[in-house]
Amino acid sequence: MLRYIYLLLIFAIFSFLSWNYLGILFLINIIILFWLFDFIKHNFFFKKILYTFPFFIIFNISTTFWLLQSELGYSIITYFVNSFIMTCFFIVSSYIKHKNSKFIFIIIWVFSEWVLTKWDLSWPWLIFGNVLGNQWYLIQWYSFFGVYGGSIWLLLISYIFYQILMEGSSKLKTSIICVLLSFPFFSIVYYLIPISSNVKKENFICYIPERSSLYQSNYNKTKKMFSSLQNIKVKDSCKIIAPEVFYSINFQEINNGNLSYFFKNYLKKNNKSQFIIGSEIINDTINKFNGISVIDSEEVLFRTKKKYVPVTEYTPKILTYFFGNSVYLKNRNDDRIKIKEKLKTIPFVCYEILYSDFVAKNVDHSNLIVLLSSEDFMHGSYFAKKQYNNIVRLRAIETNRYLIKNSFEGTSLVFSAKGNIIETFSKPINTTKIPIFTQNTFYQNLVLFLSPK
Repeated sequence: MLRYIYLLLIFAIFSFLSWNYLGILFLINIIILFWLFDFIKHNFFFKKILYTFPFFIIFNISTTFWLLQSELGYSIITYFVNSFIMTCFFIVSSYIKHKNSKFIFIIIWVFSEWVLTKWDLSWPWLIFGNVLGNQWYLIQWYSFFGVYGGSIWLLLISYIFYQILMEGSSKLKTSIICVLLSFPFFSIVYYLIPISSNVKKENFICYIPERSSLYQSNYNKTKKMFSSLQNIKVKDSCKIIAPEVFYSINFQEINNGNLSYFFKNYLKKNNKSQFIIGSEIINDTINKFNGISVIDSEEVLFRTKKKYVPVTEYTPKILTYFFGNSVYLKNRNDDRIKIKEKLKTIPFVCYEILYSDFVAKNVDHSNLIVLLSSEDFMHGSYFAKKQYNNIVRLRAIETNRYLIKNSFEGTSLVFSAKGNIIETFSKPINTTKIPIFTQNTFYQNLVLFLSPK
């Protein structure tokens, strides 16, 4: 029991260190999980839960402790549910009677990471492969295998190290370790090769409003935005982006209402410009969506958010008795296809960027990645914003695309296709040129091949 408590304490320390500073340290946590796997193997069901659950609740709290800055009750429920689900998959794996049960556990675990992103209460933040976002120069191979490949790599290398610790080394184990370690080695070599500068670029203006302006009327916000834009010389073709929930608006207000004057007047002079604006889209006094307005000289288009923050934004009907009605509605019918044809990309909204295969599929033959975020739910936490940016950079690596992020409460910046932060925006109006790479990565093609038609 003393060893158990000692390892639980180490698990807590290295969970915090790996997710916030040095991701490769998470190998120690997974080695401890393999020890736990053997430790509970011959216990009864409830005793397995008693020993396993503390590890996963510690993991959730020590990595996403910043959730406690939001609503306490919601945070506790998130910790409990996520830890319980992890515990269930772990315990199910422990019942496998096979000499390679730990290898089967690796398959089950990664499958669970993927399948748990397919329901309305998904929390993909703690997918194991995300932890290596701290050392993105070691994981350029995510463009081949994605974040789930990262989880497999961490689990496999930890399994071999655990086998060496328990049973001693062998030629086979040493060979497997060498093969696995070649991944980060070749990643560093690839990372050091400069990205070609001889590519076409797109012009962007990133508008970052002051916090106080977001509580003003749509009219005043729009007036202030165009007042800021009037001193900026716009290129022939330019995309102007504003962050998530900049507007709370209905279709008519932009298309024919009192805001249309501002857009029509601006687009008359700059007819190749396009606006990408984070918008809370209101159908009536009750029904609304979180999404994006795309405005140009021809038309106004809307896209609704497809991945909502559980309970905070979207509550499944089965849970409305406990948490109240959902803030937003889900919607499949929007102008997504038209928007992609017009912009040559699909703009993502905040929480959507956490979903690796969702992003890979929607960035199919796109120019780059545009992300509009709010990060208001992080309540100013330095660690939360850092973790979020580490996950965001994985999407750039997986798709080999540049990524421009316009954030209300977080940091607005540009990631290169290799995950480097190459620009950070601090002014209300920021101009930049983003290189275009349209070819799909191996990982994207794999996701598209495996996705239902």
